Amino acid sequence: MNPPDTSAESVTLSDLESDPHPVLARLRAAAPACWVPVLGAWLVTGYDLAVEVLRDARSFTVDDPRFSTAKVVGPSMLSLDGARHARHRAPFTRPFRSDEIGTRLDAFTRAEADRLVSAIEPRGAAEIRRAVAGPLAVAVMAEALGLGRADPARVLAWYDGIVAAVQAEAAVQEGHADPGTGVAAAGTAAFAELAASLRQVIAAPPASSLLADVAGPLTQAEAISNAAVLLFGGIETTEGMIANAMLHLLSSPGELELVRADPGLIAAAIEESLRLEPAAAVVDRYATRDTDLSGARIRAGDQVTVSIAGANRDPAVFSHPDRFDIRRPNSAKHLAFAHGPHFCLGAHLARLEARVAVETMLDRLPRLRLAPGFPAAPRGLVFRKPADLRVCWAPRRGDAGYAATWTQAGPAGGGSMSEQDPDEPSEFAEQFADRFHRHRDEHGGEIDRLDDNQAARLTEEERVAAGVDDFDPEEVPPATDTPPLTQDVTQTEQYQEERAEFIREYEKGELHPIDEDHPFPPTRYDD
Repeated sequence: MNPPDTSAESVTLSDLESDPHPVLARLRAAAPACWVPVLGAWLVTGYDLAVEVLRDARSFTVDDPRFSTAKVVGPSMLSLDGARHARHRAPFTRPFRSDEIGTRLDAFTRAEADRLVSAIEPRGAAEIRRAVAGPLAVAVMAEALGLGRADPARVLAWYDGIVAAVQAEAAVQEGHADPGTGVAAAGTAAFAELAASLRQVIAAPPASSLLADVAGPLTQAEAISNAAVLLFGGIETTEGMIANAMLHLLSSPGELELVRADPGLIAAAIEESLRLEPAAAVVDRYATRDTDLSGARIRAGDQVTVSIAGANRDPAVFSHPDRFDIRRPNSAKHLAFAHGPHFCLGAHLARLEARVAVETMLDRLPRLRLAPGFPAAPRGLVFRKPADLRVCWAPRRGDAGYAATWTQAGPAGGGSMSEQDPDEPSEFAEQFADRFHRHRDEHGGEIDRLDDNQAARLTEEERVAAGVDDFDPEEVPPATDTPPLTQDVTQTEQYQEERAEFIREYEKGELHPIDEDHPFPPTRYDD
């Protein structure tokens, strides 16, 4: 067996985009900071070293021409350090305090989450990153900045245009694209539209707008640049934060049960999710002088990329770092919101949105679970979240409309939505009804393959069919006859109980066809 390759030269972008954690663990074990050629940067994976870099803005700065965001939206607290950074950030500090966020935005956030979940509740299935997480992040940030009346689609168009322009600028700097592309022009136009809307807000800010307090200390252009950074940072990372938290909970039945039993643990679950899979996986800094990082010789001008994802799983700080443990005593030590002078200004708001979103979905969507056949996993080099997060649940009786459910289309893993009566919302309703009647009507089989406990659970009719007891027409009907029904079988308690059992077995993937190897319905006879 060959020893594991610890060389950073073998790391690929695909490794870092798909599942970076094994690679980061390998690099961290070799050295907490190492040069990674594919990134063209020093990659910091150790927790203590990450904190050191993030705290030391004099040695590791964001104020560098390679910081492409500033070229699109202008200088802001995101791209400045020292006294200039403090001047840009200070006016936003009080509005983004926890108490201010609660006063201005708690009620709106709860109402918006309730509205979004109400829209999907009757359907029985949804892709919740796009149906809940993303729209909630857009609506709350728009409200926070006084853009509440703007069409969410328009806000997202601004977002897409500006992000594309930032990425195009970065590609130009790396030599992968030519300047003056149409993408850059579209980004400039998108920012101009956003700036026009923000000027109106600054001139007459609504009561809920956090911009109400910043117009004085900053020029209008500075206020707009910082508002743009807050808007788009708040959309991307908060959407990922909500989606990742739901994915972790729904993938961890034990932790999910703890949260259902005590909703007060939702906040702890979100912190642990942020540790395990931060929505922003890396942050970049640029060395201002020659320095040493745990033996790594950094030269002035070198890019130093801090892997938040790597630091958050450092076993020297977090025991069993790959485990999702909502009772972890130190999960709040994570660096998902960075550290030092650039600690995320919107952390309190993001936590509020995530807590309300998770709480609302778990409360309003009964038996919420991941949709079978649609695996989900976070992806992304910089921002990590699942591309799709498809879930299903049991709509409550009486919900208006139809119950939509996911059905898998072919081995490629694509899928479509199907609709059925809300009284039978499950994607396997037809299979279950067939098996239920088979329970009542077909009971032949081989008694020898059952142990004593299984045999004791046979009904009288089944014992006759299996040859254990003699047939008595006075006691049980023939096994091939359908017993007369005096009511709709789907409304009986037996049907509902066995249907719930069928669903549990279906979700665990333990169902199999009834054949000569399995003559008895598995949900009643197989342990």
